[in-house]
Amino acid sequence: MSDRKILLVGAGQAGLRFLRACMVLAKSGAELKIVGIVESCPERRKQLANQLNLGVFESLSESRRLGLRPDAAIVTVPEPSHAEVLLQLAQEYPELEIAICEKPLTHTLEEAQAVAHAYKGKLLTVNFVERYSPAIEHLICFLRNNNRKILRASCWWGKYRIKDARPTKGVVSVELAHPVDLLLYLCEVAPGTPYHINGVISGTSNFSTGDPCEAPLDSIYASLTLDNKVHIFISSSLLWSQRDRRIELIVGNERNEATEIVRFIFDSPAWDIDTLEIYDITAQGGALQLIEAVHIKKEYWPEEKFTIGKVCNFLEAALNIRNVLPSVSLPNAEHCVYVQEILTKLELMAQMQAFHQNIFTDPEIHDQNSVSKKLTTLQKMEDNTLTDKAMYIWDKNY
Repeated sequence: MSDRKILLVGAGQAGLRFLRACMVLAKSGAELKIVGIVESCPERRKQLANQLNLGVFESLSESRRLGLRPDAAIVTVPEPSHAEVLLQLAQEYPELEIAICEKPLTHTLEEAQAVAHAYKGKLLTVNFVERYSPAIEHLICFLRNNNRKILRASCWWGKYRIKDARPTKGVVSVELAHPVDLLLYLCEVAPGTPYHINGVISGTSNFSTGDPCEAPLDSIYASLTLDNKVHIFISSSLLWSQRDRRIELIVGNERNEATEIVRFIFDSPAWDIDTLEIYDITAQGGALQLIEAVHIKKEYWPEEKFTIGKVCNFLEAALNIRNVLPSVSLPNAEHCVYVQEILTKLELMAQMQAFHQNIFTDPEIHDQNSVSKKLTTLQKMEDNTLTDKAMYIWDKNY
């Protein structure tokens, strides 16, 4: 079998994470190869061409014109361009077998529906990477083996992103895609299932330097009900002092009697370090009883996969390389559109009633040239000359 030929569209931070993951998988024996990178930024395109032995193109049409014929594509351009790029990709490469997109699929429901239609009959998936934690598979097995279901969920999902220069449409797009995907998946809510947004509190501000013409949503607090059964409470912000990714679930039996509390902590203190704790709550007296615990520590991952382990798991599933987590299914196009529908409605409600504060001062600008450092690391990895293994961890604040 020949190598799976992959085209990477977008070489920002997310794109370089995928590039690194593909390089690691290829070195470990997976039959895949990055055959080209499409990058619109001239400076970044020059850096890529100078430092990596890969074809670098200004546009999809140029890559097609110069004879590139990939089997799969990974789209990691800024979210506002997802729909445009995915639709052009389907047109330029009708023979493409699978398109993989960074989350969320698009920015609006209409865009998501158009993209799903364009890829009808093909594989289309989104990098809902958190479901590829081994801790998620452990909980799925626990729920199935004990005939349990989720009755209520609370999540806290946010980070520090004040004065970040990357373009952003706000906290809904940046943060909420992961917990919404996880909760729909764990609650076994099928696409099209009725849901209700009970209420939203939100705020906008001038926290971002990514688009000076817009004050994006910086925080949102919302309540939802899925299928008139599962109640969800969401807290999310881009103004928190550090990354915080937690989910707590109240789990019950077939009689809707609460039996356990499940606590997840994701990506703390670094990406891929996850914790799952399951507590019995049936005893009187307000005492939790820990009955199961799973800690995905740094030592769990091979050194070269640390901080991209879940990305590697996702890619192996999407590219059908191997079934790393057999209990975890790949998000399909229908599910991704359903997630986008919920995100779009949450954002619409949040924008309609958000309060605004213009409280942030202009930042001092320091060019850290982070992309160049990442490319140097990838070049050394490719040449087997990387001696400072700490350089693997170049996405701590992402």
